[in-house]
Amino acid sequence: MNRLYSGRDLANLCQQAVWHMIREENPDLHELASLPYEELKKRKLKVRGLRMHEFEEAMTKSKSSLKNMEIERYEKWNDGLGG
Repeated sequence: MNRLYSGRDLANLCQQAVWHMIREENPDLHELASLPYEELKKRKLKVRGLRMHEFEEAMTKSKSSLKNMEIERYEKWNDGLGG
């Protein structure tokens, strides 16, 4: 199934993928909220490059914001003026 995403939809999807990676690499992330500020300043988030499964997970939770009417309008424009 092909889904069409707007630029904003893609930005949100990427942000969700990043947060998935951060939660995966930092399973005790929720515990940081209870730390004193001075202790919190000493900590660093663990990060790594994104993997395909983060994007796949994000796609299961993301929906396109484009409506059928908008998609039809873009397809019509593409047929007439697009490449």
